[in-house]
Parts: sequence; C-alpha cells; structure tokens
Amino acid sequence: MYFVDGSVYEGEWYLGQARGQGSLKRATGEKYDGAFMNDKMHGFGKYVHTNQGIYEGNWAQDFHSGVGREIWPDGSQFQGYYLLGKKNGFGKYTWNDQSTY
Repeated sequence: MYFVDGSVYEGEWYLGQARGQGSLKRATGEKYDGAFMNDKMHGFGKYVHTNQGIYEGNWAQDFHSGVGREIWPDGSQFQGYYLLGKKNGFGKYTWNDQSTY
C-alpha cells in the first residue's frame, strides 16, 4: 500500500486493514517491522528512527506497551516495562560507559 505522504506498507491484510505481520516504511525514513492489528502497531515489533535509535518490544495500539528495549545511537539503552509509550515500572538503564541504574 502506498500512502500519499510517501509511506509504504507491505504485509498481511484483513478486511482492508493492516493485520498480522508487516513492514511500514515512513516517508521520513523511519521503519517498523512487526505485528499489526487494525492498521496499528500491535504485538511484537522493531522500530528504527531516523537517528538510528531503535525500540524493539511489545506494542499496543501504536504505543510501546509491555516489555521492550530502546537503544540510542550513542550505545546507551533502557530495557524494561512500558505503558502507553512511556517507561513504567521496573527497568534498567545502561549508559554508553556501561554504568547502570
């Protein structure tokens, strides 16, 4: 599916909506590979931002939700729990010098 903004979706469909496994490449260069439901990122997937930052983990209705991991271009990362796209509950932050919180 080609969108007017230049984004492209390739993957499974159900009743005219992205559902199942697929890949969404946004016109900005960001890319998501993973599960979809009702045209939204939902289930397990990997999102790569234009700055090469990565989120890999669970999604619910286009939000990070459940267990996931973010990795930033400088090598620092967070692994833990998310709710509605925000860190929530237990997690571990590791800086690029390997110190942790």
